[in-house]
Amino acid sequence: MADKQRTLSRDLGAVAAQGLSSRVSRSPRADQLQIARRENYLVALTSYLGVSGKDLNSQDGIFFRDSRINFDSISDGTSKTLLAGERPPSTDFQFGWWYAGAGQQFTGSADMVLGVEEKNVLPPSMALCPPGPYSFGPGNLNNQCDMFHFWSTHTGGANFVFADCHVQFIAYSAAKVMPALASRAGRDNFNVEDY
Repeated sequence: MADKQRTLSRDLGAVAAQGLSSRVSRSPRADQLQIARRENYLVALTSYLGVSGKDLNSQDGIFFRDSRINFDSISDGTSKTLLAGERPPSTDFQFGWWYAGAGQQFTGSADMVLGVEEKNVLPPSMALCPPGPYSFGPGNLNNQCDMFHFWSTHTGGANFVFADCHVQFIAYSAAKVMPALASRAGRDNFNVEDY
């Protein structure tokens, strides 16, 4: 089991090391250091977040606080389970840090990981946004509330990495099946291409 855990970590590290640059593009805001407005820190940002599952509390995906998921735990199949997806950094650059992102309630949520139907549990002083849930759909670089869902600056959808390390563009019309794709063991049987 430890060998499979190391293999998953090595494979995920290889994808991260490539920065996905050979397969997908990223938000231009993540290409340079930015000042996080609240803390006034100079931070490196990312346009890709790990998929935590449905939301910050469900822990049914691959990445969540203290997760130790191995290949055997992904019973839906690695080719049908989301690993990471696109989401540009937040408008204020407080969320989407490349490293050390605390996220909501120190879970990493909306910062380094994100649920596909994420909730906003931040205090109003940090995000004046409805509680959600927020689903996969178009977003806007100037809307702070769009930090709570996967989206991209591409037309019509966003790129996602699956647990088998293949990258696929998923159309926004697939929003209703995203919880099934984000779950590692939901026993779902469908093709994302159908949506």
